[in-house]
Amino acid sequence: MIRNRDFLVKDLIDEGLLQAGAKLTWDRKEYGVDYWAEVLDTGKIKLLKSGIFEFTDNLTCNSPSEAAKKAANTVAAQPGREKERILNCNGWEKWCTDDGKPLIDLRKQYFVKRGIIG
Repeated sequence: MIRNRDFLVKDLIDEGLLQAGAKLTWDRKEYGVDYWAEVLDTGKIKLLKSGIFEFTDNLTCNSPSEAAKKAANTVAAQPGREKERILNCNGWEKWCTDDGKPLIDLRKQYFVKRGIIG
């Protein structure tokens, strides 16, 4: 079985299930904030903006989970938003493509296509 840390966004790009340049969103309804990111051709995820501000530090992440954690904790560093801080997060479940499909669904498609799961 492939563990999360053994599977990369780049695998989705190489398989044609996700395009470099694709925009990702994470709607954190419980806090009333959205996050936007972009998939780079390397498979890394670049944080673009939240509903509160733009990420100007050129934040790139190696995984969806790292991107979710960095996005949430960057916003949580703002005064009055401390409760939004997270320690762990499955970014594969949180980030969605423009058509609303979670990355975890694309990962499942990859596993089925490769015969890893039925």
